[in-house]
Amino acid sequence: LSIKVSEFSDKTPEELYNELNSSATYVAQAAQDINEKYNELNNIYQNILDNKDKFDQIPIIEENLNLIENNLESKLNLNLSNLPSQEKKDIISWSFPSDEYIDMDLQATNHIYTAPASGYFCLNCGSAATTQKTIFIKQADGNKETFGFSVYTPGNSGAHCALSPTFTQGSKVRIDYNLSGTNKVLKFYLTKGEA
Repeated sequence: LSIKVSEFSDKTPEELYNELNSSATYVAQAAQDINEKYNELNNIYQNILDNKDKFDQIPIIEENLNLIENNLESKLNLNLSNLPSQEKKDIISWSFPSDEYIDMDLQATNHIYTAPASGYFCLNCGSAATTQKTIFIKQADGNKETFGFSVYTPGNSGAHCALSPTFTQGSKVRIDYNLSGTNKVLKFYLTKGEA
């Protein structure tokens, strides 16, 4: 079974990427404040320069000013398209399943669960027919159903492993299943960003 997470998650990797990119505005404002302080310091430096022969510390001040300017220039380039390839891959992977999970108490079918974090519900059980399935249905305010995702048994019988789309922390999710097997196990896998 192949699941394209971006079609079902509350926040796609692209949306996470855009949120991170938009946060640069806040940092840019802080950079402007720092730049104003830098200009003030530079004015003081220019005043000192007029009396350069009287100050033995001028080379040290000049070196520090250059360091401030270089650090501002290098650290405030926050356009995420400028990130190295590996960092981009790390950001995109934050919404995918990690190896960490929370054991959940499986209730009768049609029970509504609350996602304990951002991640995926996973229901494991034996199944006896291809008509046996698991459906994950997100509930909105007033228990309105916003979308559903079905997983059917791949063969006439055998193991049934149903992995939901991504849900954010606090999401209400109804799990509907008609599996005849025993040893039903429900786990909630955290996203890599939560782990």
